[in-house]
This record gives sequence, structure tokens and C-alpha cells, in this order.
Amino acid sequence: MVSIIIPVYNVGKYLDTCLKSVIGQSYQNIEIILVDDGSTDNSGEKCDEWSKKDERIKILHQKNVGLNGARHAGFKLSSGECITFVDADDILQDNYAERLLYTIIDMSTDVSVCAYQRFDKMDDITYQHPTNKVGKYLRAKTLYYMLTGATYWSKIHPSFLTNVTNKMYRRKIVEKINWDNAEYSIGEDDFWMLEAFNIANDTAVIDEALYYYRSTPVSNSTDSAREFKRRGKIISAFDMCNDFQIKALGLLGQSFSNEIYFRTLSLYDYYISRYIQAERFNDELLMSLRDNFLPSVECYTNIKRHPIDKKLLVSVKRNGAIALITYKLQQQVDYARALEVQNENQSENLHEIINKQQREIDMQQQELLSARASVRRLVSNIKRKIIK
Repeated sequence: MVSIIIPVYNVGKYLDTCLKSVIGQSYQNIEIILVDDGSTDNSGEKCDEWSKKDERIKILHQKNVGLNGARHAGFKLSSGECITFVDADDILQDNYAERLLYTIIDMSTDVSVCAYQRFDKMDDITYQHPTNKVGKYLRAKTLYYMLTGATYWSKIHPSFLTNVTNKMYRRKIVEKINWDNAEYSIGEDDFWMLEAFNIANDTAVIDEALYYYRSTPVSNSTDSAREFKRRGKIISAFDMCNDFQIKALGLLGQSFSNEIYFRTLSLYDYYISRYIQAERFNDELLMSLRDNFLPSVECYTNIKRHPIDKKLLVSVKRNGAIALITYKLQQQVDYARALEVQNENQSENLHEIINKQQREIDMQQQELLSARASVRRLVSNIKRKIIK
């Protein structure tokens, strides 16, 4: 049996489409585990409705713990000999489970991987005719491809090895995963897959897109507006990059140092660009970038065995400089705005003081006029008395 584990968080808009593709799998000996991770929309109710339609569906409602924690909770409920994870806003080709399962069986591998295709709306999905190529790779080769972003011979998508989804694992592989190492709110897949491919003896790769990844930023998607957290504590993306480098070197050793430095550099390049786009750089982020990146610059500079290493390093340095310049310019703009507001406030205060003084003068003038009138009346009365 295959266990299909689906973390669910605020995806009511897409959940029906996802579950239709899961229930309609050509391989029917499956269990579907929906983990409602504290959704605040109608996702939880939809899960309950679907469980009434198909007895293969199991539901777990829990407080929000994040994607990694939800996957772990789903795995604990599972009983399948093979495991696959699906994001609740994505879609499966109808032969997804069948192809991945029989690839594991026929090729006697620990993990099977298919390519995926990105889409924003349903009209974007087009079936990719397979080349019927299936490659089998031992641990070292798989780790090399994962860390360097190499594409095997597939032209469908170059980065499909770093995602937890679009793969099937023998249960024994997932049982050995240290889930605590992937306790990040964003970027958790890199840590999880590093462990999985290190544990697996071999991996089979299918040159066919059987998994459709929704690129619209919802629910579990990486979003630059979200906060990075490590075990619930807020960190920066650059802290996470440094964590990955340290953990990867500790797990794989110096024999993979080139590939690890390359992957870390790629992560820096990605997140610096995201922060620039979101205009979220501040003193704290720049300090985090400096503290995490600079100690390893020499290691990155000496990376070998990949044709675009130097270009990537230049890109990171360039983007880092752009981030610094952009932030400094933004500081100047903010300072100018603050001065403008201050001047406006001072002008308003001065205007108020002048108005108050004018009101006091007006009152004094009124009092003076009133006093003069009183004096005139008094003088007039005295004159009348004298005449009489």
C-alpha cells in the first residue's frame, strides 16, 4: 500500500481539485492522510466532507505547527510500505502513484522521482510526452545532482530534486529521517531531502512530469513576506543558509564540500534577490548577511567542478551590493520623509501658536473696547448730572 500524505493549511480554494486528482489515481491501493494544520478557512470542513466520500481518507485536525510538523504527524498515522507527500494546492497525474511505485519495485531502489511542471491556472497544464528514460543513481551521484542543481538529462524542470514532493520513498527511509533538522518555516525541504538522499542507497529518476506544482503563492509556498522561523524562533534567511552549510558538512563531510558550498551560495543568491524584491532589507538583515556570508567567502571563491560557480559568486556579491545600496537609498528617502513630516508638524505647531496668540490679542482688544465703552458711558452720565 502507498500512503499519500497531504498537509492542509488554508487551501480551501484549491483542495477539491487536488483531492480529485489523488482519489482518481490508477493505482487504488492507497491511503490518503489529510493533516489539517490549524486552518482558519473552510479547509478543515472540506477535509471532513471528503472523508465521508472515500473510506481511504484519514483526517487529523491539529493546531498549526508548520509544514514539516504536519508532514511528520501524517507519517506517524500512515501504514503504507511506500510514502509520498503532496502539497494541498498541487495536482497529480492519474498514474503518478503507479509509476513511482513500480519504478521502485522494478528497479529495486529506495526512492523514485518524477519531474514536475509549474502552473498558475488549470489551462497551463499540458501533458509532457515521456521519453521513457529512467535513470538509477547511487547515493553519491544523487547528492551531487541535488546540491549542484544539475538536470540529469531531463529538460522538464532543473530543480526537482530539492523538493520533498514529486517523490516516493520506501518507508524505511522516512523512518530514519531526523525531522527536527527540518524545523524551519521556509526552506525546510532542503534539509529534509539532504537527509533522505544521504540515507537512500539509490534513487530512480523518471523523465516525465507526473506532478503539477501550483506556483501561485498560497499556503505552504515560499513567500518573501513570511517570517523565517527555526523551531518557532524568528531568524533571517541568511541564518538558514548558514545552518544548511553547517549541517550538510556535518552530515556528508569534506568530500562533498564543493557541492555544499555551491548549494549554500545558490541559497544566498536566491534569498538576497527575494529580500531586494520585497524591499525588506534593514540593518539587522545586512548584519546577518555579513555575519553568515563573509566567513565562508574564501571557500565559495575556491569552489571547483562546476561551470557557473564564479558567475554565481559574482551574482551574490552583486546582489549583496545592490541590497546595501538599495537599503541606504531607502534610508535616505525615509530620513527625508521624516524631516518633511517634522517640518510639517513644526509648521502646524507654529501656526497653532500664532492662532492662539491672535485669539488672545483679539480677546484683549474686545476687553479694551468694552472698557472704553464703559468709560464713555460713565463720562456721559457725569456730564448729565453736572448740567442738571
